[in-house]
Formats: sequence, C-alpha cells, structure tokens
Amino acid sequence: MKKIIAVLMVLMLTLSLCACGSSSLKGEEQTWGNISVFVPEGWNLTGGDLLDENDPDKLSLKDPDADSFTYVNVLIDTEENIDNNINATKEMNEGTSDTTVKVGEAEWTGLTYESIGYKCGYLKHVAADKVYAVYFCGYATDDAAFQAILGSLK
Repeated sequence: MKKIIAVLMVLMLTLSLCACGSSSLKGEEQTWGNISVFVPEGWNLTGGDLLDENDPDKLSLKDPDADSFTYVNVLIDTEENIDNNINATKEMNEGTSDTTVKVGEAEWTGLTYESIGYKCGYLKHVAADKVYAVYFCGYATDDAAFQAILGSLK
C-alpha cells in the first residue's frame, strides 16, 4: 500500500511539474507612432483612436477571437491628465479598487473594477521619458498576454 501511495505521489509531482512548464507567449514588438508594444500572436494593433486615427500617442490592441468588450488601449499623456482620467473613472464606476501591478521592474498604479461582468481597469506607469496609461476591459491584471503588453512598455 505504501508503494502505491509513493508511486501516486511521484506521478502527481511529475504531472504538476509538467503543468508548470514555461509556456512562452508568441507575438512580436510593433510600433505605432511614439509607442512600441508587444502584440500577442493573432492580435490586431490599431493606431490612433476614434477622435484621431492618426494620433501617434494612442493605440488599441484586440484579440479577434474575443468579443467587442475585450480590449487593451495604450496611450502616452501627461501624468496630470492620466491621474485626472483615473479619478474620473473612479467616480463613474462603483466598486473600484486601487491597484498596483508590478511587471519586471516596472510598477503600474491605478484602479480596477467590474463593468457588465468584465474585469476592467485604468493603469499608469511613469517611464524614463514617457508616461503611459493602459485602460482595458476583459482581462485580469495577471493574464499572461496583458502582462506581456505591460512589460513591453518602457
């Protein structure tokens, strides 16, 4: 009986190690205007926004297999404007939580909340020469694709 339990424990340990193997996310670095960002394989990058499709400081990333409420938007702005947008988002949405996300050495601060059943948020990172904002819906902050996107913004 002890041998059977020992064999089962070894088997479970082996399977758990296989499940934890490194799965590298595929994709490539793409640049739109003043922003270089990791774009997961199969995702689409669209530059600008609805008001100015040529704005070099704004872009949107979308997984075509996800629904229309799932997106990651990236922009460069002043720290004051981004803080104002985060505060406005906090006022407009119930149940926001102050959030800090660390990816590598970079720290992102802002808030997360739930909207129509989706995890959403607005995060800020002050880099050496740029201040980034990422607002998103449909992703948890620990999602591998989301983390790869954040990690690429330097």
